[in-house]
Amino acid sequence: MRNPRITVIIVTLVSILLFGCDAVEKKELSQTPPVVEKPCEKRIVAFGDSLTAGLGVTREQSYPALLESRLKTDDICIEVINAGVSGETSSGALSRIDWVLKLKPDIVILETGANDGLRAIVPSLVKENIAQILQTLQDQDVVV
Repeated sequence: MRNPRITVIIVTLVSILLFGCDAVEKKELSQTPPVVEKPCEKRIVAFGDSLTAGLGVTREQSYPALLESRLKTDDICIEVINAGVSGETSSGALSRIDWVLKLKPDIVILETGANDGLRAIVPSLVKENIAQILQTLQDQDVVV
């Protein structure tokens, strides 16, 4: 029969060795410089309704996410922000234009009006809302 003292000593030594190895690995990892991503050169805001938001698909399958993945390369970083809201009308988009400008976009992809048609909103109002959105963006030198 084995001596219980020897078993306790062996278990203690093995535990110390294992914890000591873990501490060395953590120390080595902490000395590795962090990877710093360079900031993106351009920012595109996809601004619209459920077609932009990606209703019915995963976030990764929405067209803004697919566009961003196609535009990014090792040399170029272009950020695409999904600013789509399901069910939004052109009036809702107009009310959010200041928020979009706070994102400091270089380019805005505007997709609005489908829900206006579904709700039988007067076309002249839709046209006026879109004209105001376009003018506001262009006044800030945003490409639309």
